[in-house]
Amino acid sequence: MIQQYARKAHRAIGDPVYSRIDFLLEDDVFPTCLEINTIPGMTATSLLPKAAAAVGITFPQLCRRIVELSWAARQSERTA
Repeated sequence: MIQQYARKAHRAIGDPVYSRIDFLLEDDVFPTCLEINTIPGMTATSLLPKAAAAVGITFPQLCRRIVELSWAARQSERTA
């Protein structure tokens, strides 16, 4: 459920290549979106790389994916 809300929030701000969406979770309360960070920390110990690692994406793989997606988005903007 949180992933679905995070995706919706991510798209609502114009679908940047990556972002970090922070939620407040309380017992028996609907999740609250606290903030959308479009430039989250990018050190090997920052939260975005840790989240990627949790699903099996290494820090170098994450960086490569961000570069590839950014390049593709830039090329798409030029042809639009």
